[in-house]
Amino acid sequence: MENLHLPFPEKWLTWEQGRLRFVLAAILAVLSVALYAFTLGNPLMWDSIMVVKQDHAVHSLSNIDEFFTKYGPSLDNKEQGEERLLKYYRPVVRLIYALIYQVSELQPWAYHLANVLLNAAVVVLLFYLVRELMGNIGLAFAAVLLYAVNPARGEGVYWVYGLSSILMALFAILAVHWYSRRRHALALTAFVLALLSRESAVLLPVILVAYEFAFRAGEDRKRFLNVLPYLFVVILYVMVRALAVGEGPPLTNLEAMPLVNTIAVIVQKFIKITILPDSMVAVYPLSIRYELTMEVFLSWVVVATALGFGWYLWKNHRRLAFWYTWFFAWISIWFNVGRFGEYLMTEKGVYLAAAGLCVVAAYYVLRWKYAIPAIAAVVLIHGLITVARSTYWREPLTFFKAAVAFAPADVNAQYNLGRQYADAGLYREAADCFRRVVRKRPKFSMALNNYGNCLYMLKDRAGAFEMWKRAYASDPTNGEAAYNLGMYYEQEGDLKTALRYYDAYARQEKVPAHIAKRIREVEIKVRGMKISPGNIGTARENAVSNDRNSSTDQE
Repeated sequence: MENLHLPFPEKWLTWEQGRLRFVLAAILAVLSVALYAFTLGNPLMWDSIMVVKQDHAVHSLSNIDEFFTKYGPSLDNKEQGEERLLKYYRPVVRLIYALIYQVSELQPWAYHLANVLLNAAVVVLLFYLVRELMGNIGLAFAAVLLYAVNPARGEGVYWVYGLSSILMALFAILAVHWYSRRRHALALTAFVLALLSRESAVLLPVILVAYEFAFRAGEDRKRFLNVLPYLFVVILYVMVRALAVGEGPPLTNLEAMPLVNTIAVIVQKFIKITILPDSMVAVYPLSIRYELTMEVFLSWVVVATALGFGWYLWKNHRRLAFWYTWFFAWISIWFNVGRFGEYLMTEKGVYLAAAGLCVVAAYYVLRWKYAIPAIAAVVLIHGLITVARSTYWREPLTFFKAAVAFAPADVNAQYNLGRQYADAGLYREAADCFRRVVRKRPKFSMALNNYGNCLYMLKDRAGAFEMWKRAYASDPTNGEAAYNLGMYYEQEGDLKTALRYYDAYARQEKVPAHIAKRIREVEIKVRGMKISPGNIGTARENAVSNDRNSSTDQE
């Protein structure tokens, strides 16, 4: 490789190579920890609540067998505003959560600390991998320095739910490292662990094929034979996952033109956010590009340019072409458009992929005489953005306000912002959010119920009653809506109807002691009416003493 400018003092080259690698790796590790140290005080947010608090299986190590035989909590969680069912099979992630729980139970700092430390491990391992494959320690340090501070990767670290991306990256890097050394038993083991951490690890064989062509010239007959065991593991994994979740992998059903147009937009957006993030908080609601708009046209220009540059690298610099392929291979999981819930893509998609563009960028920047100040400027700007973005994950109201400002069409962000406003006692602002949500999803039961709660707190009893009725009609299993209707009818003096809704509520929820007492009083007033033992009677026996926070019975 031609001479490149060094991103560290030249006299360091006189050190013993092991010492130099250790010092540079330590610098990267310390930087990685420092960038995300502010997250240790952040709360659990959004899906993190579901996978840590609501997945009771991870609260005991006795459930380890369940991690591998059943899928984790699905993303159809009513409280989080999701409608689509996503079944994730990530037993290694659940195992890590279970281990953390044994140490700190539900203390958020411990889960954030795991993300921060594992992210630092990913950065260090990537440094050693780039050094090994490219044969230039200066290039490796510069590339991974750019990678470590890249703001788009932040979502995977800020968010406890991003642990799956970090673990997958960790094991995928180890798999490539051992594969390059022909230690296939270790590489296959790391590959299996990557698959059990996050589904996108199925793309690793693509990376390995690219490695064969880039680094093992003259072994044409063996290239695909070397990768064959990894393809067999993918097939076996798909079968095991299908048994665990009860269905095969979800595949897009879009027609060709909308699919390729949308993929072009996804590629363009991933390239863009790898260079500079879109916002302090960015969410990308699912939006299929059916027509050739200016956005789609420009995206195709970006794709064509990217393909042309890739061809140039393939002809002139195979090792750089490998890292260029690395980027596009890892983001290609998002080409399965329409099968990721409510989202077109997420920033977590570049958590590992960004390494590819960082290596290519570092190589060309280091050939420039102003390389060092240029890299220093990027590290400073991206580092400050990364730290600043972490503050938005510290306070849920601030986070969701920023998310809605970036993507007003995102119903889930609107719903969660409404919940945060309601928790803060800002009922008028919350009502505005829920109103926008139910306009787009008229049968979103939890949004209707929460809208009714806000109207009730704003003294609009008639409006609240209408929303609660719609919420219960949309989902008869919505115990909160049933309770609110029971409370309304009780206040109106219609005790028989009130008791009917209280009965429906008790079939769906554990009844707090103070509410069970109220229901008994209503029962006494309704002569001749008895509550079946399987409903309120059972719930009353299992009553919990904590208050019902989401109930309107707070006055």
